[in-house]
Amino acid sequence: MGYIGNQSSEAYSSVDKQVITGNGGTAYTLSHPVANANEIEVFVNNVRQEPGVAYTVSGTALTMTGNVESTDDFYVVFQGKAIQTTTPPDGSVTSAKLDTNIEITGDLTVDTDTLHVDAANNRVGVGTTSPTIDSSLAGLSVSSSGTVLHVNDGDGASLKLTDPASGANRGLGLTLQGTSAAISNCESGELRFGTGNTERMRILAGGGLTFNGDTAAANALDDYEEGTFTPTITTASSYGQQLGVYTKIGNLVNVQVTMYYVQSGTTMGSIQGLPFALADGNYLSIFLKEWYSFGTAWMTFVQSGATATAGIRDVAGNSLTASNGSTYGWAFSFTYQTT
Repeated sequence: MGYIGNQSSEAYSSVDKQVITGNGGTAYTLSHPVANANEIEVFVNNVRQEPGVAYTVSGTALTMTGNVESTDDFYVVFQGKAIQTTTPPDGSVTSAKLDTNIEITGDLTVDTDTLHVDAANNRVGVGTTSPTIDSSLAGLSVSSSGTVLHVNDGDGASLKLTDPASGANRGLGLTLQGTSAAISNCESGELRFGTGNTERMRILAGGGLTFNGDTAAANALDDYEEGTFTPTITTASSYGQQLGVYTKIGNLVNVQVTMYYVQSGTTMGSIQGLPFALADGNYLSIFLKEWYSFGTAWMTFVQSGATATAGIRDVAGNSLTASNGSTYGWAFSFTYQTT
C-alpha cells in the first residue's frame, strides 16, 4: 500500500519552528541545515520575508539583508524539512490512540504532586510525592515495607465515599484538619464498627452506642459523664466538709457524698443538691450511718423527680429529732435512675 508522506508506524512528522533572538546584525545559525532559502519561512515582527531577497541560507548559516534587533519578533519555520522522529510530537497523542490496557513500569506523577505512585515502595501519594506512614498507629506496629495511601494537604486532608443511588450524596467523610480528626456518616444512617466481619459496635443515626448487633434505640448508651457537686443540708449552721462526686452512665447515676456540719435546731433536715433528678415512678430509700459524733444509723428517701432527700430519721426511734449545736457527719453512696 502506498503512502503520501511518512509512514506513521515507523516515524512521525512535524513542521519545526525556531525562535531566534536578534543580535543587531545579519548573521544567524539555524537549528537544522537546509538546501536553499525556499525551504524555510523567515518572519520578522510577524512579517514574512522574501526568500533570496531579504535573506539567504547555506546549510545552517542564515544571512539577513538587514539587521535584526533583540526587540524584534524573529523566528523561522522549516517548511521544506519534516523532522523525522520515532517519538510523537508533544500534544499529538490523544486518549483515542491509547490501548485500554496500559502498564507502567516505574513511578507515575500527575501534575507535580496531585497524584504520585512510588512503584519501588508500593506507595501512593495524593498531594505529596513522598508518601509515608508512622511506624506505629495506636500501639500497633506498621511495616515500613507495607502498601501506603497517603493523602496530604496543608488546608486539611479528606477522603469522601458516596453512593449516589441513595441518600443526599453527602457520603462518608474522613478528615484531618490541623491536629483534629473526624470520621462522619453525613447521611441519615448509622455508623458501624466490626472485627472478624462481625458487627461489634454501632453509632445509631439518632445518637447513642449499641453493641454486638443490637439496633434498639432503647438499649443505646447515649451518655457518660463524671463530675462533682456540692451537697447541702437544710439545717446546717456551718460546714466542715462538703464533697459530692458522681458518675452517670446512660440514665444510671452513682453518687458518693462526704459531709459534716454543725446542726442548727432540734429537727434533722434533708440533703439537697443531687446532680440529677430521680426518674418518674421510682422511690429510693437510703440508709446511712452518722460517723462524726454518734455512730448511729439513720435513713431517708428520695421521691420521684426530686434532687433532694426527705428529712433524715433516726432508725432506732424513727425520729427526726437532732441535737442542736452538735456536729453530724455523713459518708454514703447510692445509685439511682434518672430520666
